[in-house]
Amino acid sequence: MINWKETYSTGVKELDEQHKSLFQFTNDLGNSLHEKDTSTFLLMGCLEFMRKYITNHFDKEESCMHKYSCPIAGTNTQAHQNFIRAFNTFEEDINKGADKYKTFQGFHKFLEDWLVAHIGSIDVHLRPCVNKGSE
Repeated sequence: MINWKETYSTGVKELDEQHKSLFQFTNDLGNSLHEKDTSTFLLMGCLEFMRKYITNHFDKEESCMHKYSCPIAGTNTQAHQNFIRAFNTFEEDINKGADKYKTFQGFHKFLEDWLVAHIGSIDVHLRPCVNKGSE
């Protein structure tokens, strides 16, 4: 289980709420894996959540990075592109009939790593830019 910390805050409430929802989703997916649940219902919900998250969150976050002239905006965009490629591979594996449990496990591990590495070391660079922009 991975928990939200205030140190992950970007200074933009909407983005932080979206990040918190990804933390919750990741933990819920971990719980499902612990229970060995790889049902079609879970699979479809996972794919749908991630598609919406990618579309809504990444666009909003990239827009905020540019709006507040965050110097790490390009790095953030590249990281998002890498995430999308990883998600597309996950989705392709599922569509090809890969072992659901192993595929979900791999994606869950990817999400846990992403939360710490991306949010904790890239997204947090937005906070001082937002603070500077609101002065």
